[in-house]
Amino acid sequence: MAKTLEAHDKLIREIFEGSYQFEIPDYQRPYAWTTEQATELFDDLYSAMQDARANGATSQYFLGSIVLIKNDRDPKAMVVDGQQRLTTLTILFAALRAAWEAANYPPGVKSVTPFLYEEGDEMLGKATGYRFTAREEDAAFFRQYIQEPGGIAQLVASTDKLKDSRLRYRENATLLLEKAKALSPDDLNALWKFLANDCSLVVISTPDLEAAYRIFSVLNNRGLDLAPIDIIKAEVLGSIRRIGGEDKARAYSKKWSAIESQLGRDAFGELFGHIRTIYAKQKQRATLVKEFQEYVTEYKTPADLIGNVIQAVQIWLMVAPSGRCSIRITSACLLLSRVRGLAHVASAAFTAASSSGSLAAADAPSALAMIWSRLASNCPMPVLFTLGRGIPRAS
Repeated sequence: MAKTLEAHDKLIREIFEGSYQFEIPDYQRPYAWTTEQATELFDDLYSAMQDARANGATSQYFLGSIVLIKNDRDPKAMVVDGQQRLTTLTILFAALRAAWEAANYPPGVKSVTPFLYEEGDEMLGKATGYRFTAREEDAAFFRQYIQEPGGIAQLVASTDKLKDSRLRYRENATLLLEKAKALSPDDLNALWKFLANDCSLVVISTPDLEAAYRIFSVLNNRGLDLAPIDIIKAEVLGSIRRIGGEDKARAYSKKWSAIESQLGRDAFGELFGHIRTIYAKQKQRATLVKEFQEYVTEYKTPADLIGNVIQAVQIWLMVAPSGRCSIRITSACLLLSRVRGLAHVASAAFTAASSSGSLAAADAPSALAMIWSRLASNCPMPVLFTLGRGIPRAS
């Protein structure tokens, strides 16, 4: 019987040459490490390598921890926490290989390639086994330009307009390749040996989805990798996957990503706090993740919840400051500011959003912008949303 939880300190060579095939699930946020973080990783490794070489030290260099959902006999490992680090390490492996290719040093190329993929066997019908698979929307791109031979050189030389994770791939690939090529042959070889043989990660794995997310929540509260909305996303989409299968989960993941991009990550996280308050009807007393699970996901099916979030985003976009206002709206806001009681202010704001008040529909966005900027501190969004449920829409 598989254990509920396992945690082991493993060398990089044990992880990337062993029984792991890392997969980044769709619900994870895109790769986001900047060149600053990639530089810090490389410089820390190089400095630690120099110290170890100078002092003759043999102690391991700790690179952090990763959390996986993995069954004992299955090499596939779903990455719950540690995506950014694993992605950057894979880009570094590719950069080292490209540096050795440029220097025409086959032993180096041969040594690092198994950390990127296990070569297939056409005669035996064995497919190439990639050690790392990015999110579905980036997986083919990552394989072509990072993991495949010659790919990173093409990516660095490319002038194609890229954005989001693919832009980060190119920026960090360019940086790490430049740093690798700048090393002397001896230093390049020494860095690789140090990384493979003397650097380690704590690998926390469990076959249990809920256990993985609990661990993930603890690590997140210490400031690692993902935000509370990512934990909520993992839980909601995980439920959809269990109920409706992979295709349905993937479809809702795309909806989630679309509305998050539309609103912006910070505002999207803030919105979930307001949604929690709508259902809890009280001030937040514990973590957002815990209370969202208690007050929201317990009463809403995952698919319906995402539908409600989409509706809430539309209201939020109307209420968010737009910077536009007219003299008429300013006058209206001055009158509203004299009204005591949050309910009156919230009701008026939502009435404008519904185009069902005395203000013309065309003025609603400007009215809401001014209401928000003048009165937001006294008119919480949860109150506005809750009151809005009972206000009829204009015909």
